[in-house]
Amino acid sequence: MPLQRSIRSHLHRLLQYNTLGQVLFLSPSLTDEESDAFVLGGIGSPTPQHFRIDFIRPWKTFSYNRCAREVFCRDFVLALAEGEYIPPEPVWAEHITLELVGDALDAHIRWIRRVL
Repeated sequence: MPLQRSIRSHLHRLLQYNTLGQVLFLSPSLTDEESDAFVLGGIGSPTPQHFRIDFIRPWKTFSYNRCAREVFCRDFVLALAEGEYIPPEPVWAEHITLELVGDALDAHIRWIRRVL
């Protein structure tokens, strides 16, 4: 559970929302034009400073969301290494992988989509 709690906190920080009701406003679905531009390299990938998830399009197969997932996972592992999240036991942090972070994020995104 400590990992899930930290994943929620990190997503909250990156998307900068106070309530779930704000998520779709702060992270709107990409327009078809934005989606096409992303595929063609016309718009940049999400970054920790400009993070966005498309909660309408598929999480696992939409290229922008796959990129956002990777950005999230790498940023979370970096934040953990820098001490932003203090694990209840040091062993917890030693065994964190990008795959574990991704799995935890996937579960949280599924929950958010059900709630929205």
